[in-house]
Amino acid sequence: MILPLGSIALLVATTPAQASPSEAEELLVRAAAACDEADRVRCCALLEASLAAEDTARGRFGKAIECEIPAGRLRAARDALARGQALLSADAEDPLRVPLEDRLREVSAQIPRLRLALPSSGSIELDGAPIASGEVEVDPGRHRVTLVRGGELVKTLTFEITVGEIRHVSLEESNEGSPTTTAGLNPWFIAGVSAGAVGLGGLVAVIVTGVDYIEALDMYNTARACEGPCPASLGDLKAEVDDLVAPNAAAWAVFGISLVSSIVFVSVGIASSNDDTPAATVRLLVNPAEAGGRVVVEF
Repeated sequence: MILPLGSIALLVATTPAQASPSEAEELLVRAAAACDEADRVRCCALLEASLAAEDTARGRFGKAIECEIPAGRLRAARDALARGQALLSADAEDPLRVPLEDRLREVSAQIPRLRLALPSSGSIELDGAPIASGEVEVDPGRHRVTLVRGGELVKTLTFEITVGEIRHVSLEESNEGSPTTTAGLNPWFIAGVSAGAVGLGGLVAVIVTGVDYIEALDMYNTARACEGPCPASLGDLKAEVDDLVAPNAAAWAVFGISLVSSIVFVSVGIASSNDDTPAATVRLLVNPAEAGGRVVVEF
């Protein structure tokens, strides 16, 4: 948060007394009165009028302190103070010099900065304006970084930046391929095919164990109906039937689970391959103390 850096009343106190004040000076006096009454809208309007009548150091100082800083426009405040410094008289004893230069240093140090490393392809916009790699000054608050490629918006990131913060932003690309639409390379398709193969094995096991089970059950039922000499005892045939129940049930379970898994994986693969997001991976690297000074947030 910006602390109050001064008062427009200082402008009046430091304005040299003249027999007939200029229009700009009269407007400054009226602006000071409006600010003292907490009428900031009128104060800023009078300051603009004063600067339109004459571009003065005191007018620039007042605009920076009373209008730009309260609105969070630190870059505009810094520019107004720098212009005011340039307009100061050569007199080193000018009473406005020290407070103006002090405020200029304070405001300059509080302007947030983005340090940008941008991708090799595409263009980047900050709040709708094109930007290049390097350091960019921004005002505190919410901002939007947009990656544009081929005239189309690819990714947008919105973030907050605070007073005095320096944030590192790196939009990196893992590759520069076309959209990821190749089903054969999609891991979900690979998982679906693998589950399908397991399910096919389960189906074969269902058929084999099922045939054996049916044959054993048929032999058991035939033996039960046998009235003469029988080829085998009922106890042995019953044990053989019971031994085939568990493998057949397990084969059915493998087949069912694999079939459902295969359908789910393939469906997800189809959905993800219909996503037209480019294969480039875009990362925002910020600079807290963790992770070697940068934390990666993928979007």
